[in-house]
Amino acid sequence: MKKQEKRRQNCVFCNKEIIQKYNYFRKYCSKECEYNFNVEKRAEKNKKRYREKIKPTKKFFQPIQIKCKNCKEIFISKIPTKIFCSKECCKEYYKDEYNKFMIGEYSEYFKNSKFYPFLKLRFEIFKRDNFQCQYCGRTPRKDKCKLVIDHIIPISKGGVTKSFNLITSCEACNYGKKDILLEEKQLNTIIIENGTK
Repeated sequence: MKKQEKRRQNCVFCNKEIIQKYNYFRKYCSKECEYNFNVEKRAEKNKKRYREKIKPTKKFFQPIQIKCKNCKEIFISKIPTKIFCSKECCKEYYKDEYNKFMIGEYSEYFKNSKFYPFLKLRFEIFKRDNFQCQYCGRTPRKDKCKLVIDHIIPISKGGVTKSFNLITSCEACNYGKKDILLEEKQLNTIIIENGTK
């Protein structure tokens, strides 16, 4: 029997010399080198796949000149949807708008809107019922409840949004009643107890 010749070769990962005693071919000097080499290969493959799928666009990286809505100064930002140059400008702008709304500069907007006649009718009904819930007798000043208009005959059962079919009620009573029809006797007793005509 002839003796097997020893082959010498360098490790693929760390370049150390490997003496191969047997016929099969070894690429790595140890299992650690083999593991590290496979990890690096996988990382390179994943990077290539990511680059092929997602190519970065220039839109997100180019800075744009934008005019501030409050101070009207030009500033540069990478976000195209940005309106204000700073948080202070944003706060000032919305404070001014709120003050304008409270003073009544937007009254023309409400007059031209389709909800204006309903808002007017709602206030008239609140005034008629002395700003008091007609079911439980609560008021927003004493009990801190929110007043809402309720239909005596609900719309689902042929009711109409007119003054004779509307009554003031708090949110709790309105949610509790839903679309229940009350009899005339019950309604009369409720109106007499609360002292409204």
